[in-house]
Amino acid sequence: MLSRKEIWAFIAIVSTDMIHATLSNNVTTLDELYDLFDCGSFYNTERPINSDEEWSHAVNQYRAVVGEDASIESFYSGFNVSYEVQQFDGKGRGVVALEDIKMGQIVYHMITTAVFGDGESYRQFLFRLDKGFACDVFVHWAYVYEETDGENYIGVDLDPGSYMNDADHPLEEKERNVDCSTGIGRATRDISAGEELLCSYSDFHEDYGWEDFGLGDTWD
Repeated sequence: MLSRKEIWAFIAIVSTDMIHATLSNNVTTLDELYDLFDCGSFYNTERPINSDEEWSHAVNQYRAVVGEDASIESFYSGFNVSYEVQQFDGKGRGVVALEDIKMGQIVYHMITTAVFGDGESYRQFLFRLDKGFACDVFVHWAYVYEETDGENYIGVDLDPGSYMNDADHPLEEKERNVDCSTGIGRATRDISAGEELLCSYSDFHEDYGWEDFGLGDTWD
């Protein structure tokens, strides 16, 4: 097993296309990735609100990994309403409506979702990212979901939609105001400008499934 220092030294001197062949035998589970990327150190302070350029870079890295199988072509926000990403005390980033939204109105399209059919490509994608961004991806944003073909896939929304918080989280314990159970998120009630947009993560992700990708038993 390579040490964390040895792995990052290796990454610094080889092309990204060579990285995964070595890392796949040394860093496998999400717990190991958490330690390797030293993710705990990033959550001692406020995490930044990412720029469009950072999202675009992540999309480009995703496309570089999966090639013609990429589910997205370029970065663009999936929001269909005026919004702002804000920092909230005690829970970090969240999305706030900047306009009144009517019940049933389309709030968000899941059109910038990076889809991975295997754990190897997902790991390779993570190693192409800035460490802090990579930690945000697999600690907070990525999820396992079941597609209509009955197979599980890894998804991560590479746009500010990832900042929408979970209405079912203990810090929230509120009703969702955006239905995220399909690829089109609609308002479940009238939403006033200034309200935080919340969906229920249980609408679209599986509690288990990471083991299908060789990434460990589960991930919270």
